[in-house]
Amino acid sequence: MTSNNNLNVEKNKAEVSKNIPELRFQGFIDAWELRKLKDFTIKTGKENSEGEDYPAYSVSNKLGLVSQTKQFDGSRLDFLDKTAYKFVNQGEFAYNPARINVGSIAFNDLGKTVIVSSLYVVLKISDKLDNEYILQFIKSIKFIEEVKRNTEGSVREYLFFDNFKNIKFPYIKNLEEQQKIGSFFKQLDNTITLHQRKLDKLKRLKQGYLQQLFPKNDEKVPRVRFTNFEYEWELRKLGDYSKYRRGSFPQPYGNKEWYDGEGAMPFVQVVDVTSKLTLVENTKQKISKLAQPKSVFVPEGKVIVTLQGSIGRVAITQYESFVDRTLLIFDDYEKATDQRFWAYTIQKKFEIEKLKAPGGTIKTITKEALSSFNVHLPQFEEQQKIGSFFNQLDNTIALQQSKLDKLKSIKQSLLQKMFI
Repeated sequence: MTSNNNLNVEKNKAEVSKNIPELRFQGFIDAWELRKLKDFTIKTGKENSEGEDYPAYSVSNKLGLVSQTKQFDGSRLDFLDKTAYKFVNQGEFAYNPARINVGSIAFNDLGKTVIVSSLYVVLKISDKLDNEYILQFIKSIKFIEEVKRNTEGSVREYLFFDNFKNIKFPYIKNLEEQQKIGSFFKQLDNTITLHQRKLDKLKRLKQGYLQQLFPKNDEKVPRVRFTNFEYEWELRKLGDYSKYRRGSFPQPYGNKEWYDGEGAMPFVQVVDVTSKLTLVENTKQKISKLAQPKSVFVPEGKVIVTLQGSIGRVAITQYESFVDRTLLIFDDYEKATDQRFWAYTIQKKFEIEKLKAPGGTIKTITKEALSSFNVHLPQFEEQQKIGSFFNQLDNTIALQQSKLDKLKSIKQSLLQKMFI
């Protein structure tokens, strides 16, 4: 009997522990409950049948409610049929049932009534729940797990209000604990937003310098220069100035003999070239010793560029590798050339060519077409200055990106540990 009682006690403890988060603010000990949102939500969203002139908004899973004046120009807004919209009052939620994802339910904290598409679901949550607490639950993986259990549809999945009501969430009776959790994550979100703005500002700064430190197509000097440089830049055909070749790989690609094994080395494909002028730390594939003589070896410190898929991605190889035929390797130059300057020159050139392409996209580019590209070249010392400047700027951007990624990772971990 004693043994059975002990087992019951342990079982009860285990059941209670399932309803208590791993991390919790001090002073709160009550177990949480799993409840359905139907007990705490009502559908609102009165239709704008009179077509009243309220500001029109849509929902972004990153930005919440977004004014449509930022999406459309004024002339297009003038033709909006505002009778096909719903009201979202202050303190109400809205989402697109066909585009539900992490964070894709927006809360109206704008201090005014707005309108959204009639396709949206608009709802209000009971005052027994803290709005910020629910918003943070919506940003968690647990919410998406619940969404997947409650969507309907085959080609496209929908989360209609009747489905939304069946979503289970961790209910805390103590409103103060809800508010503490909501406030904590809101402050963390504000910090993440601040770091994101810093990162965006740095990226815009880099784009500005790329425009100013390189001459325009029909000019021979840039608008901004480092001191003590006065000579005009030289305009050359890329094919005349540089020596390059495509990578290679034995066929067929799927042959298991070409991959891994003793003596295997990194094999660089388009997917292995990052947007930071580097290769990934570990390539997706390793090329076997048998296949290496049939490929192209590239030493450390060479500039390569992708010619298919994600066109125009550039990297300076930071380790020895073999390279696929979807990439081009720059082997040598007519004159001494700073590799980092050359990498930025190629990267910038592809950005220009993308703008010229139909639809702003280049699907592929041949080695021959590349050879006809015009490139501007200053003296070697100025190349070094420019290359070093952008290298430092890239390092600053990478550091800021690392801080942002770490904050986002911390948040996701805390969402897992502070919700049941």
